[in-house]
Amino acid sequence: MKIEKSISCIVIALLLQCTYGVHYYDYHDYELEQPIVISERIGETIDPEEREQYDLFPGIENFTSATFYVPSTIGYAVEIVIEDKKYISVNREPMAVEILCDFFEKYEYTEKFREEFETEWAVVTHDDIGFPITQDEIDAMRHPTRVLLLGATGGCLLGIIPGALIGLAIGFSVEHFGELAVVYAGPGALIGGGLLAVIGASTARSIDKNNALEDIKESRRLREIK
Repeated sequence: MKIEKSISCIVIALLLQCTYGVHYYDYHDYELEQPIVISERIGETIDPEEREQYDLFPGIENFTSATFYVPSTIGYAVEIVIEDKKYISVNREPMAVEILCDFFEKYEYTEKFREEFETEWAVVTHDDIGFPITQDEIDAMRHPTRVLLLGATGGCLLGIIPGALIGLAIGFSVEHFGELAVVYAGPGALIGGGLLAVIGASTARSIDKNNALEDIKESRRLREIK
């Protein structure tokens, strides 16, 4: 059964990759319209001192400045200058501006503030530049109905034949190769198919969540402006 479970997980994972061939958040499809002030506490441009004060953009060396823009769609774009090069990160979360505004307006350099802020906005993790990714954003990227059907169907199909064979083997053992032995194949197929359908659906949900999260991170990845 462990082998069957492993095979079903692999097959379902491969099938689910087909549903993520196109990113929902197309990071190429935007135009910067005008700079915006996320909060009066930081103004239009974040300088190195403000970056240190608010503990922003972890891991970025030689930071010079950051400016937020209104893209042609929802969310925001942040242009980060590192030495003499410019980079852009686009965030398409509908509540992105409100989340950042709330962060700056309520900011305190304490662990308690971080915990309360992340709980309030259901922050799951952070992107490559340290900005929050919320559960709502992940849920918006998921394909729950299609994924569950695909996972359950794939698992069921993978479990029917092994289940029938196991049932048949049990039937031959119990009935001593009598005519009724084949009757055991039916329940075996149902049990095998049902069991792997549950495993398939559970596996699909997990893969769906991970794929949605990776799509969000990829869409927000810092890209150099040529």
